[in-house]
Amino acid sequence: MMPLELLIITPYPIHYQMPVFERLAETREIHVLFLRQARGASGYDWEFGKKVDFGIRKIGFGNSLALPTTRDEKSESQLSAEQLRRALAVIRAIVRLRPKAVYVHGFAGLPEVAALLTCRLTGIPTLLRSVSYDLGERSRLRSGLRKVLYPPILSLATRIGYIGWHNRAFFLNHGVKPHRLRYVPHGVDNASFDTDPEPDEELDMVARRKFTFVFVGKLIDKKAPDLLLRAFRAMPDRDTAMLAIVGSGAMKGDLQRYAEQEDLDVDFFDFLAQRQLAALLGRCDCLVLPSRYQETWGLVVNEALASGLPVIVSDRVGCAPDLVMGKTGYVFASDSVESLVQAMDSMRRQGPKSDYRDRTKMVVDSYSASAIAEALSSVVGELLVMEGSMA
Repeated sequence: MMPLELLIITPYPIHYQMPVFERLAETREIHVLFLRQARGASGYDWEFGKKVDFGIRKIGFGNSLALPTTRDEKSESQLSAEQLRRALAVIRAIVRLRPKAVYVHGFAGLPEVAALLTCRLTGIPTLLRSVSYDLGERSRLRSGLRKVLYPPILSLATRIGYIGWHNRAFFLNHGVKPHRLRYVPHGVDNASFDTDPEPDEELDMVARRKFTFVFVGKLIDKKAPDLLLRAFRAMPDRDTAMLAIVGSGAMKGDLQRYAEQEDLDVDFFDFLAQRQLAALLGRCDCLVLPSRYQETWGLVVNEALASGLPVIVSDRVGCAPDLVMGKTGYVFASDSVESLVQAMDSMRRQGPKSDYRDRTKMVVDSYSASAIAEALSSVVGELLVMEGSMA
């Protein structure tokens, strides 16, 4: 059996990864191993609190395999029998396929660590990529454990791909030397959002002569939709603006009651598939992502920028220094109503999004699926040279 050029090991099929893998397959012989079936394959996502359709299209590249999922994702521990089964499956796949290089996405689970360790022991060069960052960690114990556990795991990878400023700082803070780091951007399929919205009676209601802010995400504490509602209530000249909130989650009922009690002009939408979301973003004027913690990047910002929208994000959003600061909108102090009000009022006073459109497109073009695939292919080429020298 001839050695495979690249084995990709990633948690599960994710809609924004598919275009990247498809483009990568145009220049590299790849095989993708998904550690579990598509998130929501059973139809239920516990953070959204409902059945959702992530719109994952049929895979259009090479060979792929998704390991069967037998447990609920929320209840599964990192040292469970399910994790051990996946780790053994990963080891068997590496031994059977004999790839020249391996790209591992993430390192917090036993299967990913098993992949890195197996490759180190068998002399296969690896690229590790993760969206981890250090902002807003609320547990001192967890932070301390990371300082102990992460450096030896990260040392197993030949090269580490970082997605932006905060992600690079994370790796440096955990003992990774700069010469092992390679920049690999993070993004979505921009073309899916760079479209003129088609007529839609329900969505057309959003664009009714007012400056429209939009929030997209899970309605849970870390995303801070409650902070956004309080800031919207406190905005000067609030009657000239409206707010669209897209998503589901544990806080939805409370948010709807607050909006009704305060007589706020807010439209609530359930989870929207990618095509519907693109249509809604095309009708809005500014995205707001007010996250309190654990917003390692914020891909919805990429989606908004690809739609031509300026953005307002908290300083806990990982992509802030890369995509937003001084470029496409405002960064406000997390959990500060006053800071968010100031940013929203400044954005509203600037008027329609057309003033930002060219700027947002120029910024997000370098985070396209093609740009990501090109960066990955470049690092893979470097690994293949190493593999050749070790053979």
